[in-house]
Amino acid sequence: MYEDMIKVEFVSLADTDINPGAKKCDIKVFYLGENRNHSYIDKPTAMEMSKSLRGVPIVGWYSAEKKDFRDHGEEMVINGDGITKNIKTNAYGFVPTNAEVWFQDFFETDENGYKVKRTYLMTYGYIWTG
Repeated sequence: MYEDMIKVEFVSLADTDINPGAKKCDIKVFYLGENRNHSYIDKPTAMEMSKSLRGVPIVGWYSAEKKDFRDHGEEMVINGDGITKNIKTNAYGFVPTNAEVWFQDFFETDENGYKVKRTYLMTYGYIWTG
């Protein structure tokens, strides 16, 4: 059910001089406090987690049916041959190894329709658009 709440959001796309087919963007990684999956992330934990962001690909699974990004695209297949895990993601960009991280507040509507202020861990990356 959480997949309906996942919204990939790249903030402030900007042209770059490194590649005409890439745009620099700010990325909302996750917000502090209790998350949709009921985990809780405080600021010190978020800073520790942010160390793993640098140098990673930006991946996702785009659903043509929904015309939106859905999730990280893992699918379990059970058939006569056993159980296999299919990864349906594609790479759409990357987070550079020197990327900075910061916190930024956003006002959003939660799953109950209430306006809430959420503090996001942010970084930047490059999305291939060409």
